[in-house]
Amino acid sequence: MAPKFSWEAKGKGIAILPPPKRARTTISIHEPHEGSNVPRDAPTSLMSSSSPTTEEAFDENRLLRIQTPAEMAKEYKNSLAKTPFTDDIYLIDRPKKFTMPSFTKFNGTGDPSRHHNHYAQKMALDDHNDPFMCKVFPTSLTGAALEWFRNRPHKSIPDYETLCTMFLAQYCENKKQKKSITSLFTIRQNKGKTLQDFLSRFNMEASKIADCYPATAIKTFKIVIIQGTKFHTSLVKYSPQDIQTLIARAQIYIRLEENVAH
Repeated sequence: MAPKFSWEAKGKGIAILPPPKRARTTISIHEPHEGSNVPRDAPTSLMSSSSPTTEEAFDENRLLRIQTPAEMAKEYKNSLAKTPFTDDIYLIDRPKKFTMPSFTKFNGTGDPSRHHNHYAQKMALDDHNDPFMCKVFPTSLTGAALEWFRNRPHKSIPDYETLCTMFLAQYCENKKQKKSITSLFTIRQNKGKTLQDFLSRFNMEASKIADCYPATAIKTFKIVIIQGTKFHTSLVKYSPQDIQTLIARAQIYIRLEENVAH
């Protein structure tokens, strides 16, 4: 390309001026000098350039580059070597229409049976798929419980039954102990308290008792309510044969109490 010239009026004539010379960019290379701690064969630095060093550029390329098939295969092999599941569980495909449920995650401090029932309920549509039930289970764990699972021996879990057995055995100490029938004697109907309030507290306590037999619960109920009332007299003369009859009769006297109060 031909150089561009500028025109400038000079007196009565016109002078043609050559284009201004471009300033050359100089790059100073600092060589190591005598007495320097830098070895002679060390790479020189381009002091006038703000570009990253060769090592920095190498690190960036290493982080950004796509994994090669060989590296992906190696990573896959390492993941197989760490899983507690057998291959038929680890390699199972996700069902096409499966949507991951929202689990209340277990952290190792709650009741394992309750969490197991919660998980089974959420996965009810896929409970026929034993390997998949196993594979999803770790997603319902968090914290110490998830670490416990990850530390299980390699290929030590071949099926869902084994997984559940290991899980429940690990956290069996967390399971809340059921109360005995004697705890019902602590639920007393105090004077000034309504029959409705007492009945609610009694039912709640009875639900926490293992093997709470109806006959025993009814006998206890007659002892802990206020003695000498019309309701108590009714229970003594005509003892209910089951809990449903007891509650139905209590509701009659609750309505009577409410009518008197109004």
